[in-house]
Amino acid sequence: MLDAEETALLGRAAHADQVLDQRSFGRADGEGGTVRLSLWNHPTETIYGMIARCESIVGSMEKLLGGEVYHYHSKMIMKDPLVGGAWTWHQTMATGTRTARFRGWRAPSSRSMRPRVRTAACR
Repeated sequence: MLDAEETALLGRAAHADQVLDQRSFGRADGEGGTVRLSLWNHPTETIYGMIARCESIVGSMEKLLGGEVYHYHSKMIMKDPLVGGAWTWHQTMATGTRTARFRGWRAPSSRSMRPRVRTAACR
């Protein structure tokens, strides 16, 4: 979905992003450590929002989830070198509610109330 150049750009932007770092918070990992993360619910006009709206990301999520998707939330896990806890990933496929989640993307059982915004491509 992202090529090596796009992934490297995202990594450099995240490492240099002081606002992301300042808005992060710690959460116990259940094993005695703490992991830092930052969460937000809207795609924003940052590089993170551009990637969330990128056609290759949105198109892939629509194929995986079988229909229209919308941005549910973004989560950046910030693991400091040699310290920090583990993050246990959890993806939900809730068949009773007909809602599927895949790391921040949600496919509603009916049309989403949130506006759907896309860009043509990542590049």
